[in-house]
Amino acid sequence: MLIRDRLNNFQKGTDAELLIRDFFLKRKNDLVKISTHTIAKELYISASTITRFCQKLGFLGYPDFVKQYQEENEYLDSHFNNIDPNIPFLSEDTTAIVNNKIGTLYKEIINDSLALLKKSSLNTIEYLIRDCDHIYIYAAGDLILAAENFENKMIKVGKTVSVERRGDNAFFKANYSDANSLFILLSYSGETDNLLKIAHRLNDKQLPFVAVTTMGGNSLTELTNNVIYISTREKLINNLGNFSSVLSAMFVLDILYADFVNENQEQALNNKKQVSKLFENRRSSRNPLLEDN
Repeated sequence: MLIRDRLNNFQKGTDAELLIRDFFLKRKNDLVKISTHTIAKELYISASTITRFCQKLGFLGYPDFVKQYQEENEYLDSHFNNIDPNIPFLSEDTTAIVNNKIGTLYKEIINDSLALLKKSSLNTIEYLIRDCDHIYIYAAGDLILAAENFENKMIKVGKTVSVERRGDNAFFKANYSDANSLFILLSYSGETDNLLKIAHRLNDKQLPFVAVTTMGGNSLTELTNNVIYISTREKLINNLGNFSSVLSAMFVLDILYADFVNENQEQALNNKKQVSKLFENRRSSRNPLLEDN
């Protein structure tokens, strides 16, 4: 859950805690310049009360809270200034306007996802992908579309990837997997029950796995350090379609694929061309733009 939402949802506390909550929400952009003693003096409370409140929210103390809160606010204040990712077009919009708004939305989603890659454990994850023999993917909801797109690309360059649609089968595969396998788990909320069971089982076996999910903290990110964040703007239900989550997940998985291929691009391309020619030997087009050289 985002820090902003944790503060907004904090309704049952002491009078002092509610004062601190309101101060943090109203002065979010100023906190980096304000000490606990300054806040304490303004609110007529003790500095230690502020520290304890931050710890109650799950932080080490006030400096840790401010650092993470500032990073979150910088993210939330960037991108999507001119378009709503949940309701990107209006009923009175013409077809041309809708088309342009979807184009704008896609650009914002990609830029948003690129910004979040800086917070992700990309280098470690790329190492895990390179060194494993088999990648298993389990995805919640529509994110399976992104998973299957990744699978399709990877198998064509010789990397074995399997997308499992059934939660029970994914759990059994996790149970019998070894250090030569890598699991990638995709969940927008990070709270999907079956997926968390798989994550716990992998932790029991001391096997690393990759989480593709939203920023702000959730049950899935508490179970691994190998996290890739996707665009965190879309409401779970109140939206006109999963534009943001699916496109963002597809984009970050394409990044993983591209980085994997780029380590040995010539060999990967040759593998793909040779096998494709064996299977698609009759494939052709009358469009010269599509013809291979």
